[in-house]
Amino acid sequence: MPQIRVSEDDLHTGQCDKHWCNHSYAGWLVSQAPDVLWYDVQDVGSYSGQVFAVGLYRANILLFSDYYGSCSGCGAWGEGGEPTDQEDVLASSHLFLSASEAVEYVQREWSEAFERPDLSQTALAIVAAAADKASWSIYYPSMPC
Repeated sequence: MPQIRVSEDDLHTGQCDKHWCNHSYAGWLVSQAPDVLWYDVQDVGSYSGQVFAVGLYRANILLFSDYYGSCSGCGAWGEGGEPTDQEDVLASSHLFLSASEAVEYVQREWSEAFERPDLSQTALAIVAAAADKASWSIYYPSMPC
């Protein structure tokens, strides 16, 4: 079973009323999409930033990314900007049938992000998801992206 990589930096703390202080954005994401097998979740930023994640959903490699702010009205997680269920997580995700397509997307889109994830860790997670994809295909043989 893969281990989700969540660093100490992913735990946000501070003095605030409405933000998810003392909570991990990565942990929140995982809890909102229980049908996704997560391989890597990276929260990059501090006061504001992005969450990037790699998972496997119904035999598709899933790449999630979302921004968060920390001011009222700017998409702060904890003020209504966070995903609140699996449907929200999937709406902010892209699904791929192959690892090469997923890696190409990451190189094109995530490498240009203002706050960048650790792309080597992301690539390893994509490879791990692709390796497990075959066993998921038994349960979801014809799931389109």
